[in-house]
Amino acid sequence: MFQNIPYTPVADSLSFFLRKDVPASSTVPAFPQFPGTSSPLGADSTRLLSGNDFATHATYAMNGGYEGIPLPLSHATAGILFLIFMAFFVVSAFLMRKEGSALYASFKSVLSSRSHNRYIYKEQITTGEIWGEIFLILQTGTLSTIVLFMYSLQNGLSAFPARYQYFSILVFFVAIGIFFAVKYLLYRLFGYLLNGHSTNEWAERYFRLIEIMGVIVFIPALVLVYLHEFNQLALHSLIIIFFIGRIVIIAETLYFFVKNKVGFLYFIAYLCGVEFVPYLYLYKGAVSLVNIIGSIAL
Repeated sequence: MFQNIPYTPVADSLSFFLRKDVPASSTVPAFPQFPGTSSPLGADSTRLLSGNDFATHATYAMNGGYEGIPLPLSHATAGILFLIFMAFFVVSAFLMRKEGSALYASFKSVLSSRSHNRYIYKEQITTGEIWGEIFLILQTGTLSTIVLFMYSLQNGLSAFPARYQYFSILVFFVAIGIFFAVKYLLYRLFGYLLNGHSTNEWAERYFRLIEIMGVIVFIPALVLVYLHEFNQLALHSLIIIFFIGRIVIIAETLYFFVKNKVGFLYFIAYLCGVEFVPYLYLYKGAVSLVNIIGSIAL
């Protein structure tokens, strides 16, 4: 019927509605290209538009920093560890501002072989420094717990539910605390047996070294948790720092044995029984804990 009507273009008239429909060039909003596609949607090879698969693909694309590399930590765990690192950083900055010179003198005494400097320094100790040293020991224990936890995640612990992972953190922390306490008692015992006048000196120098370790390993531990591209480098750095600390302790122990005229064979027996074997047991305990959690979870 409309073919016989003459077409007269009039602005804002019904002729606009009588025109033939022109298909739109694109009714799909522009999306960024996904890896492996030549167009925004490609041939739907990833089944992005196939029903419930969209949520799975979107979660997979957003969670990993690199395609195919899942995050070793959940968001809740990463947030908790971030709060711990931030608290340590803030409190450490406050302590260095208040007791920085005293703590520096305490750290310097570890590398000094002259015992009388330690006694002079002991008379000048303050309450703030005592709390600072307690905090640094706590920081070392906590960072050691985090390092063991991250190492366990990379070796099978990440496959278990979150409650088992949190339980392993608690067990690691308690085990390291017991380890420090036993080492302190052993140092006091050997100091008393070898020289009754230097019972506290040996143990105190050991804990000064633990405090220094807590300051040094802060950055490598932070990198190990959050920069997964460099986690192997951070892990190797932590191992090197650990062995450097053991070398310092061996040198301090050798000086103590020589000063008290103790035989070299006793020194070798002491190193094997007190310095090396406990760390092997600590490592075996961490591996056994992962196996126990695996047997419980399964």
